[in-house]
Amino acid sequence: MLWVAVTSEDIPVGFICCREISNMLYIHEISVAFEYQKQGIGQKLVQRVLNDAQDKDYKAISLTTRRDAVWNMPFYKKMGFVETQDATLWPDLLKALKTEINNGADPLIRCAMVKILP
Repeated sequence: MLWVAVTSEDIPVGFICCREISNMLYIHEISVAFEYQKQGIGQKLVQRVLNDAQDKDYKAISLTTRRDAVWNMPFYKKMGFVETQDATLWPDLLKALKTEINNGADPLIRCAMVKILP
């Protein structure tokens, strides 16, 4: 699933890409062009995914990210995501995190986050 943010001139300036895992949407990647950052575009993209996920009765939105990047975790925390390591609740999310670590991501820096939907 892919959502694209465009300007009034229909120029793409950002996107968010998700896939379904275990009855939740997993944010695979989000990106906003540098010159369009800090304008709320990323927040609007995440909010769009949250709204669509609720409409489709997903139980949560999840992602993996870096703890050390000053913009990543604070951005997601502000949007209501919390870090998790609970493999009993989120086995496929933690499996995705483990795959990233097995592929070279630093386990001290990489983490999984979840936002439970109402």
